[in-house]
Amino acid sequence: KEDLLEDVKRFRSTRARYRRLGVPYHRGYLLYGPPGTGKTSLVSGIADRFGMSIYAVNLTEMNDRSLKNAINAVPENSVILFEDIDCMKAGHRRELRSNNEAEGSGDRSASKAETLDRMGVTLSGLLNVVDGFHAPENVVFVMTTNDVDALDPALLRPGRIDYKLYMGKAAECQK
Repeated sequence: KEDLLEDVKRFRSTRARYRRLGVPYHRGYLLYGPPGTGKTSLVSGIADRFGMSIYAVNLTEMNDRSLKNAINAVPENSVILFEDIDCMKAGHRRELRSNNEAEGSGDRSASKAETLDRMGVTLSGLLNVVDGFHAPENVVFVMTTNDVDALDPALLRPGRIDYKLYMGKAAECQK
C-alpha cells in the first residue's frame, strides 16, 4: 500500500511530463481481492491523503451517454471510483437488436438510439471515458473487483489500468 501511495504521489508531480509527451494526464488503478479486504477504504484514504474528492460511479444506473456526461462533470483533482467493475453487464452494440427487430413485429416507434440508451454501459463506452477522446484530465481512476479474471483484457491494459494491487485477507498479526 505504501508503494501505491508513492505511485499516486509520483503521478501528481508529473503533469508537465504528460503534457510534454502529449498524453492525457490521468492514472488508472485496480484494487482486487476478496470482499471485505479494505479496497474501498483504501480509496478513501488515498483521496484524504492527497486532498482529492471521490466521485463514485454506479455503472448499473447509466448508459454510455449518461456515463460520458457524468465523467465530463467531474472536476480536476478527483478520484473517479468504479466499484465492483466485474459486475458490469456491458453489452456489445454490434450484437444489439431492438425487441421489435428480434420479434419481427410490434411497435417500431422506438429509435435505435433509444434502444441503445436503455442497454446500459457498454465496454466500449467505459473504455472511451477512461482513455478515449472524452477522458478527463488530472483525475485518478480507481476500479475495484473481487474477480480480476472476470475483467476484459482491454480494460486492463496500461493507460487504462497503470497499477494493480492485490488486497488479500489480513494476516492474524494484522487483525
